[in-house]
Amino acid sequence: DNLYIRLCSLDPKASLYFNKQSVSGGYYNDYANDASIYLNSYSVDDNGKIEFPIIGKVLVAGKTIGEVNELIQNLVGEYMKEVAVVVKLVNFKVTVMGEVGRPGELTFYQNQVNIFQAIAQAGDMSEFANRGKVALIRKTREGSVVITLDLNRHDILYSPYYYLQPNDILYVPPLGYKRWGLGSTFPWAIVLSSISTTRLLINYFK
Repeated sequence: DNLYIRLCSLDPKASLYFNKQSVSGGYYNDYANDASIYLNSYSVDDNGKIEFPIIGKVLVAGKTIGEVNELIQNLVGEYMKEVAVVVKLVNFKVTVMGEVGRPGELTFYQNQVNIFQAIAQAGDMSEFANRGKVALIRKTREGSVVITLDLNRHDILYSPYYYLQPNDILYVPPLGYKRWGLGSTFPWAIVLSSISTTRLLINYFK
């Protein structure tokens, strides 16, 4: 993961030491676009830490954005007073596969994304989507787990899995009749016509 962290203070010169330095030697106060925010963010290493100016290694693994904000605020508060800290998750990425309009990896520039937002960004579910058996694949410290979700239920809004986590994978499976090739391309008209003709012939011979 990557975190965007910016410090604002009544003493601009003091806050410069804690904000990232640009390639040209100056300091980043504002960023022109999402790409520049990403390039100048703090990468979380394999130990769950970021390297923050002056302070050094800061453990952020297992914390929410709000908790990281408070942590940085307290650490920087030892060096300067009246400072405001802004922390954002830069690369909120999820993958949506299966019966959706545009399957693939999605990037969100926000701290919180729910299941329906991700599916909508992927082009919504197709007419053959099995909404009752959507699989959420989530990476944990113990390994990957698969959770089956029923998006037809109203209480999905209160599910602990309603809000996604970075690197989650959503798989929307097809309905049974599509797996057997009985989709919209199946020649229903010919089948129904054959059944009607058969019934007419049976009645005629009777």
